[in-house]
Amino acid sequence: MQSQGALITPPGKNEYDLDAFDRVNRELRAMLAEPALNQSAQKGSLQKAMDVLCADTHRTKVTVDLSNCYQLSDLTPLRALEHLQNLNQLTLDLSRCSQLSEDSARTQLKGLIDLHPNAVRI
Repeated sequence: MQSQGALITPPGKNEYDLDAFDRVNRELRAMLAEPALNQSAQKGSLQKAMDVLCADTHRTKVTVDLSNCYQLSDLTPLRALEHLQNLNQLTLDLSRCSQLSEDSARTQLKGLIDLHPNAVRI
């Protein structure tokens, strides 16, 4: 920043690290999306919420609480978690999802379960 007496001028556009702003924006959006996944699933917009969550590709820990989502039957949106290369802790709660059988859930999430075998509670 340059100072001219009492006036302070903002940095020029090329002085900003736009990649850093984008990264922080993705991180903040993901932080807000994570606790809202259950509500999004109940409203039928789980895919959109998962897209927002997984846009933060640097995440190392994710908790997906979809318990009591009685109408949830398609777990395809959760496959986006497989692309989080830095993910080392996953908690996935699918308890009381009455439209899902354990076999169906395990089949739909095979790749994710292979990566995180102790993460899924059905």
